Amino acid sequence: MTESSPTTTPSTCPIWCLDKPGHGIDDEYDDGSGDRLHRGPRFGPLEAWATTSADGRPMIYSVDSDGSIDYSTPAALRELAAAAEEAATWLEAHREV
Repeated sequence: MTESSPTTTPSTCPIWCLDKPGHGIDDEYDDGSGDRLHRGPRFGPLEAWATTSADGRPMIYSVDSDGSIDYSTPAALRELAAAAEEAATWLEAHREV
């Protein structure tokens, strides 16, 4: 899932960014574009991320599973559903449209 924000610039971190203030481009994800990854909060097995682009494109948000949960039981699926609801609420509150 992705959402866009037209107002965040690549030189600043979003207020919710959990990385060290003023962090550089993450070497693991650096493709030479100058885009910066920002690590956001966790929601159970889900983690929020966003990318600010060097060329002024809107911020791209994503929420990914860390793979730590086995989705084969009803309890695990309920945990995932609750985490997904929290993540969706966070996205709605933080994206800038």
